[in-house]
Parts: sequence; structure tokens; C-alpha cells
Amino acid sequence: MFDVKWVAQQNEASPIDSENSVLQNLDVVVWHCISRLPLMREEFAHCPPDGFLVFNHEGREVRRWFGSTARIDA
Repeated sequence: MFDVKWVAQQNEASPIDSENSVLQNLDVVVWHCISRLPLMREEFAHCPPDGFLVFNHEGREVRRWFGSTARIDA
């Protein structure tokens, strides 16, 4: 199991949101979070995350990912 903290870059100490993932594979957790990032940005439009940190069951950071903060309007 992994914990995910949605954060704004340069402000990782204050997560915008956090959640527990029931997924067991780290790469799948990361792929799932990358695909959810646009939805998280909409949900937290007042302070949109531009990435996330993934922690293992011991509380150790095992992956981080940050994307572009640019908005693409269709």
C-alpha cells in the first residue's frame, strides 16, 4: 500500500490533498496519479497541485512526479 500526497512544487511540506492507494505496484500508482492530475487540478482550482509524492508503508518517499503547470484550454 502507498500514500499519495498531492503538492505544489516548492511547497511539498504542505500537501493540498492526500490519499491512501490500495494499488500494490508503484509504477501503477504513479501512472494512475499522472492520469488523475488534470482532475485534481480542477477539483482544487484555488490551489492546484502540479505533482505528487508517493510514500511506502514505512513512510519513506519512494517516488515524486511534477508536470507542467501550464493550463491547456480546449
